[in-house]
Amino acid sequence: MKTPPQLDFDQSYAWFFDIDGTLLEFAETPEQAHVSENLRELLSRVQQHADQALALITGRSIASADSLFAPLKLPTAGQHGFERRGPQGKLHYLGANSLPEDELQAILAIENRHPGTLIENKGGCVAVHYRRVPELGESVIQLVEDIAASLKPDYETLKGNNVIEIKRANCNKGHAVRAYMEREPFL
Repeated sequence: MKTPPQLDFDQSYAWFFDIDGTLLEFAETPEQAHVSENLRELLSRVQQHADQALALITGRSIASADSLFAPLKLPTAGQHGFERRGPQGKLHYLGANSLPEDELQAILAIENRHPGTLIENKGGCVAVHYRRVPELGESVIQLVEDIAASLKPDYETLKGNNVIEIKRANCNKGHAVRAYMEREPFL
């Protein structure tokens, strides 16, 4: 294992990192993503050097992020800010942790109708991945948008890299960063 580089930066910065597509390459499925020991060590060192002002901001659930970065347990905003864990480990949620049952069942049925898709039920939001079948992208997007239409204005869709999600309309990564910036040690 290589020795991580020396850290030389101003300690007065707060650090926010997205996971998929930023810290990590996109994987075929969320479970196939891999965090190297070097990355864990580097994040731990940055967090210490920045007086704990480091957080992960992700579309993943906090539980998914924790399993990737274990044994680190960093402050994390999951599900685009729907759930947020502060530096002391306290969890905050912006509403009930599930989609309405009828719409959830309709989303779950997509996996059977379109083999190769993958449904990721995160709780407060649900993602439909079509990375393994990109040719189904337009069809999957339309299905998800049709299902989400009945949930407006409380929910909205968010398109990503071969994925579309139904998420709370009041949740986004920018709001999550602002919420962290209102509290120590991120001030």
